[in-house]
Amino acid sequence: MTDPGVMARAKELARRPRAQPGAGRGPIAEEWHGNRPRGRLQELRSEALMVPRSLRPAGGPAFVVLTSGRSGSELLRSLVGAHPAVYHDVEILDRDVLFPRLWVASRRARHQDRAWGFKVKLQDLTRFQQRPVDPARFLAWLVDRDYAVIHLRRENVVLQALSVMRARATGEYHRGADAAVDPRRVIDCAELVRACGYQMDFMDRELEVLAGIDHLGLTYETDLDDPTQHQATCDRVFDHLRLARVPVTTDLTRTRPRSVADEIVNLDEVRQTLAGIGLLHQLPEASS
Repeated sequence: MTDPGVMARAKELARRPRAQPGAGRGPIAEEWHGNRPRGRLQELRSEALMVPRSLRPAGGPAFVVLTSGRSGSELLRSLVGAHPAVYHDVEILDRDVLFPRLWVASRRARHQDRAWGFKVKLQDLTRFQQRPVDPARFLAWLVDRDYAVIHLRRENVVLQALSVMRARATGEYHRGADAAVDPRRVIDCAELVRACGYQMDFMDRELEVLAGIDHLGLTYETDLDDPTQHQATCDRVFDHLRLARVPVTTDLTRTRPRSVADEIVNLDEVRQTLAGIGLLHQLPEASS
C-alpha cells in the first residue's frame, strides 16, 4: 500500500504555484512542468500563414491522444502512423502558440485525404501557453468537432519517473533497434519521489478532464510494453477511428535497460526510498 501521507505531500509539490522559468526549479520539475518561450519570428510567421487553413472544411476522421511524458506515446504514434490512411502528428502544442485552437484546425486541414491526429499533454495547455488553456474545455471543443479521444497512461509511476530521469540524463528520448545500452547511473532519490508525485498528480488530473467524455483507454504495460500486443492494440485504435485494420510495425524499441541492476548504482538506497512511500512493488526485481 502507498503511504497516503507521503504521497499526498509529493503530489502537493506538483500542485504548488509554478516558479518562473529559470527560477531554480529542479530538472524533473522542468521536465514535467517546464515552460517554453514563444517561438522565433519565423515560427510566428509560419503560424500566421497557416491560420487561413483553419477555415477550410474538415477532412477525414480526426483524433487526439491525451498522455503524459514517457508513457509510450511515440511508440503508439509510430505504430498507428504505419496505417496508410493515417497521419499521426507530433506534439503540436508543446510550445506557445498564439491561437491554439486555430493552430490545431490548420494542422488538421493539411491532411484532408487522411485521418489526422496529434498527442497532447496537460502541461502543453496549462504551462506551455502564455495564455493557459483549460484542458476540459479544450477536449470538449475537440469532441464537438468529431475528434475521437484516446487516453494513454502508464500505471507504473516508478518506471515512468526513472524513464524521465534517464532521458534527461542521456538526452535519449527514443531509440532505434541498434542503439547502445544506457550507462549505469546514481539515482537522486529525492527527485525520484518528487517525480512519482508529479505523475500521480497528472493521473488524477487526466481522469478529471476525461470525466464524461467517451474515449479509448490504453495503458503502456498492457498494450505497448509487449511487442506481441502491438497489433491487437492498433486494431482497437483503428476500430475506434472506424478505419480498416492493417498490419503494423515499428523500428522503435524500449530505452530502459534489461534490469534495474544494470542501470541503478545505488539500488539499495532506491529500494529503501520506494519502500518508505509504499511503491517498492513497482520496482522490478525488488525482492532480489
